[in-house]
Amino acid sequence: MKNSIIFILIISCLSLYSYYVYDKYNNLETETQINYKPNKVVTPEIKDFSQPQQPPINDYLDETYDSMQMKVLNIIYIPSSNNQINLNETGSLNISIASSLLEYVNSITTQSISKLTEGSRYHQYKKTFSQPSLQYSLTDTKVYYESLPAGLPLPWKANTNRPDYKKILERENICEYVDNMGLKEVWVWGYHTEKIEPVESNMSMGRKIREKWNKDEYGDVSNSEMTNDLPICNKTYVLYNLNYGRGVGEVLENHTHHIEAVNNYIHSDLWRKFIGLSGDQESYSCGWTHYPPNVMKYTTGHDYDWYNTRSVMSDCTDWKPDGTGKKELVSCSTWSKNNCEDDGGVAFKVWWMQNIPGLDNETGNWWELIGDFDDSIK
Repeated sequence: MKNSIIFILIISCLSLYSYYVYDKYNNLETETQINYKPNKVVTPEIKDFSQPQQPPINDYLDETYDSMQMKVLNIIYIPSSNNQINLNETGSLNISIASSLLEYVNSITTQSISKLTEGSRYHQYKKTFSQPSLQYSLTDTKVYYESLPAGLPLPWKANTNRPDYKKILERENICEYVDNMGLKEVWVWGYHTEKIEPVESNMSMGRKIREKWNKDEYGDVSNSEMTNDLPICNKTYVLYNLNYGRGVGEVLENHTHHIEAVNNYIHSDLWRKFIGLSGDQESYSCGWTHYPPNVMKYTTGHDYDWYNTRSVMSDCTDWKPDGTGKKELVSCSTWSKNNCEDDGGVAFKVWWMQNIPGLDNETGNWWELIGDFDDSIK
């Protein structure tokens, strides 16, 4: 009898345990099914595949440092109908779908904002914790599926016009952005054809520095013919007309040419020393947008020669106005990290900008001329 009771108890325990395991397994399976979420389908971002992927700015930035804020308004003109780009108006493009082109512009904008901020970090290539003098950010984007309005004719090219920048910006009530929202730059995206030729950079000096205007009725220091073609606000702003048939390298180039124009206007003697002499020299300084220091020997024929492997002595990485900076060998490997492949000049332009006197430089911070033109010109 005793043995029978023990046997029954054992059988009961095994049954309970089996039920527990079965129930636990089923619950686990049920929970897994309930909590299961299919992988989210993400539409790939259209990027500028003609440019190598660049690492993002590192996270070692001092949040207490107050960089000059460079707020950007993007205005995009894509002549199109039913999502098909009018290529007769824009000229040849690799993209024919308007929505795809818009994604491309947004991607190039993001990359360019990162590179311009990185470029304002003085000697960042050897000082990891260097802070940016300028912090670029996108304030707003306006998109119009129509042609750029034609503006002033080019004096040197028959039947070719600039876009009508006054019409474009008055449509946006631009002075509300500039005077009340701290906008510093307008990026107008469009195309370059026989009929429409974009300006690379264009400035409208503000009324608050009226006494500094370099023209009777307006002020403009830029890489342009400097005509009276922009609305005038109380504060200064700069317009860049960018070509969505190109890439990040050309966005940077428009900016570096503007940097050259402003510095040459404010302190031309110092700026010439920073660029350095061309021709056959024992050593060179920093060169300029089209001519890196290692091709400054040549006076012609080497524009955009950012990948030249020639090594020369240069004081650019330790540039001082009195010429006492330490000299070292530089070549395309200096800015391209031994790569020296075609990237639209992105690597050189970032490196070149990072040698412009910035934070903690005894010559002063020249980025103030870009980030705070109104106060710096006083």
